[in-house]
Amino acid sequence: MYTVKQLSSLAGVSPCTLHYYDQIGLLKPESVGENSFRYYGEVSLLRLQQILFYRELGFTLEAIKAIVTRPDFDVLTALESHRKFLQGRAERLERLIQTVGDTILHLRGEKEMSKKQLMDYFWTPDLDQLLALAEGYHASLDFKANFDKIDPRLAAFMKKAVRVYVRRMKGEG
Repeated sequence: MYTVKQLSSLAGVSPCTLHYYDQIGLLKPESVGENSFRYYGEVSLLRLQQILFYRELGFTLEAIKAIVTRPDFDVLTALESHRKFLQGRAERLERLIQTVGDTILHLRGEKEMSKKQLMDYFWTPDLDQLLALAEGYHASLDFKANFDKIDPRLAAFMKKAVRVYVRRMKGEG
């Protein structure tokens, strides 16, 4: 079990942050001692990890709470989705780094590049990344709100449509 101070040090967040997460019902301690100290165990660590991942992805605390408190929320599925998303982001960053390096060589006259190659930094997701994006857009209250402005059924439809598209592209149906 970890105290607030220990967990905050381990996670790189302030004790005030953990107290606030407790106050808003986002991260409750697993127990509270007679001395009023909050104690966090593995379940709390996994929840905090999810909170920090979603924060890194730009989700609001309200959206994160809506996601992680859903009855069908599964940590393993969420972690797999995070990994796919982050792998896509890493691949995109690698392409950006490569494009910057190639452009430097081009400007120095050491490499010939066409105008299309100079702009070759846009990321095209693979099928698994596309599916992870659709899942993320559906899970994010912010993205869902934008879809809802068009039609309240659009986010769910897009998620299902992308799922069907990915299955067909993979030859699964």
